[in-house]
Amino acid sequence: MPNYFASTIRAEMKRRRISNETIAERMGVHPVTVSKLLNGKMKFTEEWIRRFAEAMDTTVAALGEDVPTERARVPLAPQVAGQNLPVYGLAAGSVMGNLTMTNDPVEYVGRPAALAAVRDAYALIVTGSSMEPRYFAGEVIFINPNRPPRAGDHVVIQEALDGGTRVSIKRFEKMTETHVITTQYNPLAEVKFSRQQIIALHRVLTPNEVAGV
Repeated sequence: MPNYFASTIRAEMKRRRISNETIAERMGVHPVTVSKLLNGKMKFTEEWIRRFAEAMDTTVAALGEDVPTERARVPLAPQVAGQNLPVYGLAAGSVMGNLTMTNDPVEYVGRPAALAAVRDAYALIVTGSSMEPRYFAGEVIFINPNRPPRAGDHVVIQEALDGGTRVSIKRFEKMTETHVITTQYNPLAEVKFSRQQIIALHRVLTPNEVAGV
Protein backbone atom coordinates (compact mmCIF):
# COMPACT_ATOMS: atom_id res chain seq x y z
CA MET A 1 0.00 0.00 0.00
CA PRO A 2 1.25 3.48 -0.79
CA ASN A 3 2.83 5.34 2.10
CA TYR A 4 0.52 8.28 1.57
CA PHE A 5 -2.16 6.47 3.57
CA ALA A 6 -0.10 6.99 6.72
CA SER A 7 0.24 10.71 5.98
CA THR A 8 -3.46 11.03 5.23
CA ILE A 9 -4.47 9.22 8.41
CA ARG A 10 -2.04 11.25 10.55
CA ALA A 11 -3.43 14.47 9.12
CA GLU A 12 -7.01 13.34 9.70
CA MET A 13 -6.24 12.29 13.28
CA LYS A 14 -4.57 15.64 13.92
CA ARG A 15 -7.54 17.50 12.45
CA ARG A 16 -9.93 15.59 14.68
CA ARG A 17 -7.56 15.73 17.68
CA ILE A 18 -7.53 11.94 17.99
CA SER A 19 -4.52 10.50 19.84
CA ASN A 20 -2.73 7.25 19.06
CA GLU A 21 -4.07 5.83 22.32
CA THR A 22 -7.67 6.71 21.42
CA ILE A 23 -7.50 5.28 17.90
CA ALA A 24 -5.78 2.14 19.25
CA GLU A 25 -8.59 1.62 21.76
CA ARG A 26 -11.21 1.97 19.01
CA MET A 27 -9.33 -0.50 16.82
CA GLY A 28 -8.71 -2.96 19.63
CA VAL A 29 -4.92 -2.91 19.20
CA HIS A 30 -1.92 -1.71 21.18
CA PRO A 31 -0.86 1.97 20.81
CA VAL A 32 2.62 0.77 19.79
CA THR A 33 1.06 -0.92 16.75
CA VAL A 34 -0.65 2.33 15.72
CA SER A 35 2.61 4.24 16.16
CA LYS A 36 4.52 1.74 14.00
CA LEU A 37 1.91 1.88 11.26
CA LEU A 38 1.84 5.68 11.17
CA ASN A 39 5.64 5.93 11.29
CA GLY A 40 6.20 3.47 8.46
CA LYS A 41 7.72 0.74 10.64
CA MET A 42 4.85 -1.61 9.80
CA LYS A 43 3.35 -2.08 6.35
CA PHE A 44 -0.17 -0.85 5.69
CA THR A 45 -2.51 -3.48 4.29
CA GLU A 46 -6.04 -3.13 2.99
CA GLU A 47 -7.23 -4.49 6.32
CA TRP A 48 -5.38 -1.88 8.36
CA ILE A 49 -6.68 0.97 6.18
CA ARG A 50 -10.22 -0.30 6.60
CA ARG A 51 -9.81 -0.55 10.37
CA PHE A 52 -8.48 3.02 10.60
CA ALA A 53 -11.41 4.21 8.50
CA GLU A 54 -13.94 2.44 10.71
CA ALA A 55 -12.29 3.77 13.87
CA MET A 56 -12.58 7.35 12.54
CA ASP A 57 -16.14 6.81 11.28
CA THR A 58 -15.17 7.50 7.68
CA THR A 59 -14.66 5.50 4.49
CA VAL A 60 -11.61 4.02 2.84
CA ALA A 61 -12.38 6.06 -0.25
CA ALA A 62 -12.19 9.23 1.82
CA LEU A 63 -8.70 8.22 2.92
CA GLY A 64 -7.42 8.02 -0.62
CA GLU A 65 -8.38 4.79 -2.36
CA ASP A 66 -11.33 2.40 -2.41
CA VAL A 67 -10.70 -1.11 -1.16
CA PRO A 68 -13.05 -3.97 -2.07
CA THR A 69 -15.27 -4.72 0.91
CA GLU A 70 -15.61 -8.40 0.07
CA ARG A 71 -11.95 -9.10 0.92
CA ALA A 72 -11.71 -11.46 3.88
CA ARG A 73 -10.11 -10.22 7.08
CA VAL A 74 -6.52 -11.48 7.18
CA PRO A 75 -3.96 -11.55 10.01
CA LEU A 76 -1.15 -9.01 10.03
CA ALA A 77 1.41 -11.75 9.42
CA PRO A 78 1.32 -15.54 9.42
CA GLN A 79 3.04 -17.34 12.26
CA VAL A 80 5.51 -19.72 10.68
CA ALA A 81 6.95 -22.30 13.05
CA GLY A 82 10.64 -21.65 13.62
CA GLN A 83 10.56 -18.22 11.97
CA ASN A 84 8.04 -15.89 13.58
CA LEU A 85 7.00 -15.27 17.14
CA PRO A 86 3.73 -13.70 18.29
CA VAL A 87 4.18 -10.37 20.08
CA TYR A 88 1.61 -9.43 22.72
CA GLY A 89 0.99 -5.92 23.96
CA LEU A 90 0.82 -4.81 27.56
CA ALA A 91 -1.49 -2.13 28.92
CA ALA A 92 -0.31 -0.17 31.95
CA GLY A 93 -1.81 -1.19 35.27
CA SER A 94 -0.95 -0.31 38.85
CA VAL A 95 1.98 1.75 40.11
CA MET A 96 3.64 -1.51 41.13
CA GLY A 97 4.11 -2.35 37.48
CA ASN A 98 1.25 -4.79 36.88
CA LEU A 99 0.11 -4.89 33.25
CA THR A 100 -2.68 -6.50 31.27
CA MET A 101 -1.69 -8.68 28.31
CA THR A 102 -3.63 -8.48 25.06
CA ASN A 103 -5.56 -11.60 24.09
CA ASP A 104 -4.29 -11.59 20.51
CA PRO A 105 -0.85 -10.81 19.05
CA VAL A 106 -0.29 -7.20 18.00
CA GLU A 107 2.37 -8.24 15.49
CA TYR A 108 4.95 -10.92 14.70
CA VAL A 109 8.75 -10.73 14.87
CA GLY A 110 11.64 -12.93 13.81
CA ARG A 111 12.41 -15.83 16.13
CA PRO A 112 15.84 -15.60 17.84
CA ALA A 113 18.08 -18.64 17.43
CA ALA A 114 17.81 -19.29 21.17
CA LEU A 115 14.08 -19.95 20.69
CA ALA A 116 14.33 -21.83 17.40
CA ALA A 117 13.12 -25.11 18.88
CA VAL A 118 11.16 -23.76 21.86
CA ARG A 119 7.45 -24.48 21.78
CA ASP A 120 5.02 -21.73 22.89
CA ALA A 121 7.75 -19.06 22.96
CA TYR A 122 6.46 -15.51 22.61
CA ALA A 123 7.43 -11.86 22.94
CA LEU A 124 5.99 -8.89 24.80
CA ILE A 125 6.04 -5.13 24.25
CA VAL A 126 6.93 -3.44 27.53
CA THR A 127 4.72 -0.66 28.86
CA GLY A 128 5.39 1.47 31.93
CA SER A 129 8.55 2.30 33.85
CA SER A 130 8.61 -0.10 36.80
CA MET A 131 11.63 -2.00 35.43
CA GLU A 132 13.70 0.95 34.19
CA PRO A 133 16.61 1.16 33.58
CA ARG A 134 16.59 -2.54 32.65
CA TYR A 135 13.51 -2.46 30.39
CA PHE A 136 11.95 0.63 28.83
CA ALA A 137 8.48 1.26 27.41
CA GLY A 138 8.21 0.06 23.82
CA GLU A 139 11.00 -2.49 24.16
CA VAL A 140 10.34 -6.03 22.90
CA ILE A 141 11.36 -8.85 25.25
CA PHE A 142 11.53 -12.55 24.37
CA ILE A 143 10.18 -15.24 26.67
CA ASN A 144 11.07 -18.90 27.09
CA PRO A 145 8.08 -20.49 28.84
CA ASN A 146 9.76 -23.84 29.39
CA ARG A 147 12.99 -23.09 31.25
CA PRO A 148 12.62 -22.52 35.02
CA PRO A 149 14.12 -19.24 36.25
CA ARG A 150 17.12 -18.93 38.53
CA ALA A 151 17.80 -16.24 41.10
CA GLY A 152 18.63 -13.02 39.27
CA ASP A 153 16.73 -13.92 36.08
CA HIS A 154 14.05 -11.57 34.83
CA VAL A 155 10.64 -13.16 34.59
CA VAL A 156 7.13 -12.60 33.33
CA ILE A 157 4.53 -13.49 35.95
CA GLN A 158 1.00 -14.14 34.71
CA GLU A 159 -2.01 -13.98 37.03
CA ALA A 160 -5.68 -14.52 36.21
CA LEU A 161 -7.61 -11.29 36.83
CA ASP A 162 -11.19 -10.34 35.92
CA GLY A 163 -11.34 -12.71 32.97
CA GLY A 164 -7.99 -11.51 31.62
CA THR A 165 -4.31 -12.01 32.30
CA ARG A 166 -2.39 -9.64 34.53
CA VAL A 167 1.31 -9.60 33.73
CA SER A 168 4.22 -8.36 35.80
CA ILE A 169 7.85 -8.12 34.67
CA LYS A 170 10.20 -8.52 37.62
CA ARG A 171 13.58 -9.92 38.70
CA PHE A 172 13.17 -13.35 40.25
CA GLU A 173 14.78 -13.78 43.68
CA LYS A 174 13.41 -16.96 45.20
CA MET A 175 10.34 -19.11 45.69
CA THR A 176 8.87 -20.07 49.06
CA GLU A 177 6.08 -22.51 49.82
CA THR A 178 3.53 -19.72 49.50
CA HIS A 179 5.05 -16.87 47.48
CA VAL A 180 7.32 -15.91 44.61
CA ILE A 181 9.69 -13.18 45.80
CA THR A 182 10.79 -10.64 43.18
CA THR A 183 12.40 -7.23 42.81
CA GLN A 184 11.35 -4.26 40.73
CA TYR A 185 13.63 -1.31 39.96
CA ASN A 186 11.49 1.82 39.71
CA PRO A 187 10.78 2.46 42.50
CA LEU A 188 13.12 -0.13 44.01
CA ALA A 189 10.99 -2.56 45.97
CA GLU A 190 10.51 -6.18 46.90
CA VAL A 191 7.31 -7.55 45.39
CA LYS A 192 5.68 -10.79 46.55
CA PHE A 193 3.25 -12.86 44.50
CA SER A 194 0.98 -15.51 45.97
CA ARG A 195 1.68 -18.84 44.29
CA GLN A 196 -2.04 -19.63 44.40
CA GLN A 197 -2.76 -16.73 42.04
CA ILE A 198 0.08 -17.39 39.56
CA ILE A 199 -0.87 -19.22 36.37
CA ALA A 200 2.54 -18.92 34.69
CA LEU A 201 6.09 -17.94 35.57
CA HIS A 202 8.21 -17.49 32.43
CA ARG A 203 11.86 -16.58 32.00
CA VAL A 204 12.91 -13.57 29.87
CA LEU A 205 15.88 -14.13 27.57
CA THR A 206 18.98 -12.06 28.24
CA PRO A 207 20.27 -9.70 25.50
CA ASN A 208 23.19 -12.07 24.86
CA GLU A 209 20.83 -14.99 24.36
CA VAL A 210 18.71 -12.98 21.93
CA ALA A 211 21.85 -11.95 20.05
CA GLY A 212 23.11 -15.54 19.99
CA VAL A 213 26.36 -14.87 21.87
